[in-house]
Amino acid sequence: MVKDPKTGESTPTTSKIATDVYIIQCADGSTCEIDTSLYGLSAFGPAIEQAYPRFLFPRLLASYRAGNPIAFGTLSVSPAGISNSDGPAHLSWGSFQGIQVERKKGEISIRRGSEVQPWSTISPSTTPNIAVFESLVNTLAQQPR
Repeated sequence: MVKDPKTGESTPTTSKIATDVYIIQCADGSTCEIDTSLYGLSAFGPAIEQAYPRFLFPRLLASYRAGNPIAFGTLSVSPAGISNSDGPAHLSWGSFQGIQVERKKGEISIRRGSEVQPWSTISPSTTPNIAVFESLVNTLAQQPR
């Protein structure tokens, strides 16, 4: 759940726990698990992944600009950079090189400098709002420091 810094309003989140299963957390805290492998739901997952970033991104960017760290599971995005509570502690924006989301492999790789190995590799199943995380990090990485 993400709170808007101006209104205090909570924002729903989504998580992908398996190739075809999504968990949607509503603003009231209730959750709904949707298995899109069921007949007729194959287009539902991509529709969720395209729709929710348009709703969440502006709120999260405003919260970030208000000085709040933004949590995505074990990852946190702040003005100082990216932190991972389950791995390497901190990556400053000056050292950040890029992010790669490999949905078929089921991993998110965050790269530091020119290193061959990723700074951190995270599972999408433990990282809510992957598309928003990716958009936020890419947007922030392009800003002058």
